[in-house]
Amino acid sequence: MTRRISESEFKAALNADRSFALYARTTGKYANHFASEAWKTMANLPSEFENAEEKQRKLQEIVQKTSRRMAREQDKLSRTRRQTMGIYGKALNGCLARDLAQPHNQMPPASYNAGTNMEEAAKAAKWVAHASGSMDHLGCPVTEHDIETAIRQIAAKRQMFSAETVTYVRKKTYFGPRPSMASRALATLKYLRPRLPRRATPFTDADFENIGRPTTSYQTSPNSAVRWAEADDAYPGTISGQYFLYNFVFPKAQTLSAQLSQERDSGQRGPSALDLACFVLGAFIATHPFKDGNGRTARVLYAGVLLAHREPFVAPAMAMEKRLHGLRSTPVPANLPPIDHFDFADTL
Repeated sequence: MTRRISESEFKAALNADRSFALYARTTGKYANHFASEAWKTMANLPSEFENAEEKQRKLQEIVQKTSRRMAREQDKLSRTRRQTMGIYGKALNGCLARDLAQPHNQMPPASYNAGTNMEEAAKAAKWVAHASGSMDHLGCPVTEHDIETAIRQIAAKRQMFSAETVTYVRKKTYFGPRPSMASRALATLKYLRPRLPRRATPFTDADFENIGRPTTSYQTSPNSAVRWAEADDAYPGTISGQYFLYNFVFPKAQTLSAQLSQERDSGQRGPSALDLACFVLGAFIATHPFKDGNGRTARVLYAGVLLAHREPFVAPAMAMEKRLHGLRSTPVPANLPPIDHFDFADTL
């Protein structure tokens, strides 16, 4: 009998595969992450084999399966790169801002429940909340105030296009219950308590502790959650997507940002803050670097760019957004419970 295939044997065989070696040269450390996560999907491998030949055949089988998965990732990355380079070229020439200046490419503030006299950050938060259907779900821990705070905070950052900024945005607008929920509810109850009918038994500390907490667990996916590229999806998996975001999209955004302040000859075209914001919005959603919450994160970054450059907030119409990211809408399965679906309906 021969012992089971080990992780080190799998990775050694995978690195010897020509297709995977090409991926590794392109993505560096992300290839190691890819191999480790792929190994975790091999839980049903036999614990032992009759002989070395049988073990080798099984090893070749799982390496080929992983290599095909990697090839799909490469194909999706190529598509995402083409889309991103397309809108990058338009941003460099100021075309995205000119497109968005057309009234039919904008959402009127009233359509996302914003007032014309609102502050720009508050107006942007209304738009983000409007676009995110999960905000209406029972127990959603994120408020418009959370979103507005995130927009203001990242607008004040010197380096907006970084993993640190993305982590902050997702922590503020996507993950975890807010302690302030219980605090606000408790304050409301204390205010109303004198007007309420007398209770047979007095309130306890436990009662006050549980006030405002969601009655149903709100399921979210952490930043580390893995989603593999699927044949029906235009975007890559999360591992390839995060590689592309931090090593391609954000450097391009930094290049655009650096050109905003450059002096140009009269009549020479160049990017504006609105071009930069549109590029970030479209490229982030096209890349889909996380399992959930990509649209909300992208929209907060879009608003942050405009606020950082003291530009008035303009909400792009859905048709304009789709031209930026190039993805088709994906309907939510009918049997999916609303409470388990954190991001908004079309996941874009």
